[in-house]
Amino acid sequence: MEFRNVRVNGRRTSMRLETQIWDALEDIARREGTDLNGLLTHLDMRRGKSSLASAARLYTLAYYRAAAEQSFPTDFERPAPIFRPQGAGHPHPHPHVHAA
Repeated sequence: MEFRNVRVNGRRTSMRLETQIWDALEDIARREGTDLNGLLTHLDMRRGKSSLASAARLYTLAYYRAAAEQSFPTDFERPAPIFRPQGAGHPHPHPHVHAA
């Protein structure tokens, strides 16, 4: 587990997540054309009653599950895309999902 200071909705906060989750969130943020703080702010606004750490874990799992499903054709509907910052392009063909 690793503690990090982040900015969520413009305010500083600390989060404790597994190192692998931090790495995955940084990768996802890069793929989505944002930074870690922007991604966490997005998750915070949509997390409902769960903690931000739980939302980050579930989002990471859903994001990579969607990527794995992209490799295997199915009859299931694809998830809706995540937010896209204005003016941001999409460098990689990659599926996107909303946090649970």
